[in-house]
Amino acid sequence: MARTRSFDEDEVLDRAMALFWRKGFEATSIEGLVSVSGINRASMYAAFGDKRRLFLAVLDHYLARVNAERLAILSQGGSATAAIASFFGAIITAATGPERHLGCLITNTLTEVAPTDPEIAAKLQSSLQRIETAFAETIRRGQDMGEIAPGKDARALARFFVGIAQGLRVLARSGTTEVTLRDIVATALTTVG
Repeated sequence: MARTRSFDEDEVLDRAMALFWRKGFEATSIEGLVSVSGINRASMYAAFGDKRRLFLAVLDHYLARVNAERLAILSQGGSATAAIASFFGAIITAATGPERHLGCLITNTLTEVAPTDPEIAAKLQSSLQRIETAFAETIRRGQDMGEIAPGKDARALARFFVGIAQGLRVLARSGTTEVTLRDIVATALTTVG
């Protein structure tokens, strides 16, 4: 008979996520994960497997929460350009907050782990593809409403906006000011006019 877990999996994933986010995948040790998670090594291995499997669970946990929030912004009714501006506003707010030096977990993982781990790269590319598709749908909605020029290539603009989103996160982590980030967004938004 399987034992029931004596810990809250979401809480363990949140704690592990914070450590991976702060230190990166490579610099995070099993000892550090055991220390922050509040569960012992045997329970961690039984529940999640090795460090990489735990990291994959952390990525799924993060993507389910953060992507859902961001995609909801783009799918809100009303003005498509306002939805796109709100999406970027949420990124800037998060990227310039007290934890700005951490950057974005996904962006950090794209540069640290994805180049050498095809499974993680595929997971992150799938996430970026969902965001690209949401942007494209929002742009098409704006075109249908007469808010965005009908001759614009919605998919190309969506890819551009995904690139802007990733760039904002990298720039914010390096100390770029909020004013500069907002200037970048304002300029990017001129492409839908």
